[in-house]
Amino acid sequence: MLASYLQVSKSGPKVFGLILVLSRACVQASNAQSEIILDELTEHRSTWDVIFSCIATVFACTWIAVHPNVPGPDLKSRGWVFIGLHRLKLMVIAIIAPEVIIIWAFRQWMVASIISKHFGLTKTHGFFISMGGFIGAGGTPIKIADLLQLDGLALFQKSFSVRPDLDMSSISNITEEELQDRSKGDALSKLVAVVQTTWFVVQYLSRFQESLPVTQLETATLAFAVLNIFNYVLWWHKPLDRDFYESTLAHAGIYHSTEHHMTTSRHAAPCCLACFTLSITLVSDVHRFPFFDYTYTDAHQWFSYATYGRFTTAAFQSILQWYRRTMGRILFGRGWSSAYGSVPTLWAGTLDYERTWYIGYFGAAVGALFGGTHCIAWSSVFASDTERILWRISSLVVTAVPVALAMQLAFIRILPNRKIVRGIQATTPLLILLYLLARMTLLVEAFFSLRFLQPGVLEEVSWTKFIPHL
Repeated sequence: MLASYLQVSKSGPKVFGLILVLSRACVQASNAQSEIILDELTEHRSTWDVIFSCIATVFACTWIAVHPNVPGPDLKSRGWVFIGLHRLKLMVIAIIAPEVIIIWAFRQWMVASIISKHFGLTKTHGFFISMGGFIGAGGTPIKIADLLQLDGLALFQKSFSVRPDLDMSSISNITEEELQDRSKGDALSKLVAVVQTTWFVVQYLSRFQESLPVTQLETATLAFAVLNIFNYVLWWHKPLDRDFYESTLAHAGIYHSTEHHMTTSRHAAPCCLACFTLSITLVSDVHRFPFFDYTYTDAHQWFSYATYGRFTTAAFQSILQWYRRTMGRILFGRGWSSAYGSVPTLWAGTLDYERTWYIGYFGAAVGALFGGTHCIAWSSVFASDTERILWRISSLVVTAVPVALAMQLAFIRILPNRKIVRGIQATTPLLILLYLLARMTLLVEAFFSLRFLQPGVLEEVSWTKFIPHL
């Protein structure tokens, strides 16, 4: 029996070790089960949830929130597909260069405010005129220049007089309610966009409060949401998806507006004109402006004072010409064409020099804000050092280029030397190219970064799910 006892005693350590291993395995299994239970109790989201919420917010900021101008009767006759392509073009502009849309909105707000103040109309009437909503007997939109007494050297100065032979009753008799009633789904569309944008901003800020990381795609979307605030403030009284409204004004020559002639004339100045019986006389030096030429036929003149123009490709020149035409329609109200009886896509009206400068500076500030928002992801986790550097450089470029363009406007405004001015203007294409490359880099990297998610990104702030959203 003693021998048997000793044999058991010798095997005791092995048995004890086995017990320890089994107990440790049980503890680990218990901990794993506890982690599973805790994991199930924690709210999570999938990568597709992140993508869908960001796309829905960007769509609300670039499609629903953008209020297009009124298509004229000839344009509407081409069908809803053609009009839809115009909306799609606006959406692309809003995604690539959203500050362009903000400048357009600010310009229309300024024109609508002046019309409301000096003509005794509501701001909705002012927006409706600036967006080409009133169609005259001649089949062309009624524009702000049709309503003014053009005496002096400026088309739209801070002080002006209304044409004495003009009867505004055909416009003033149309109530604001009637104009808004023709706005299809205006209130509902705005409500959906506001709710979606608000939810996104709230959940983004809540993640910071709870120390939860965010993706680069969410940061890029936040930039759109921030700029969307300006859109709604500036366009709150502008009708959405409007049909034109036929009206007749009592003035025989009202359909031969100066704004039409200033864009058909080869050497027309952007703002400052002398008008004598519908003849245009140049009274300012258009070469002092970085965007002085906006017609399809004359855009090539922009390269006439820069040697790089002859070395660039046709595709590159086409991109620059498109940018100049677009900015011209926003900043100076150029680009008018009566081919379809509609105002241009980004039309607002013609303003004086001072207001034009203010619009440019405002656009630069908004552009810097948009780019600066991307810098929030400066210290985020990226898949590689190269991607981190690309994001940082692109964010700085998108922030700095609008400021650089505003500085160009300031220098062009104060410098008398034309050679220096042309030298400054020659840098504009490079700035535009850098901006476009940086924007495309940020857009691509925002989606590529989703392939490498840091821990905690998919944890969800539980209480934000109770806010209605898409």
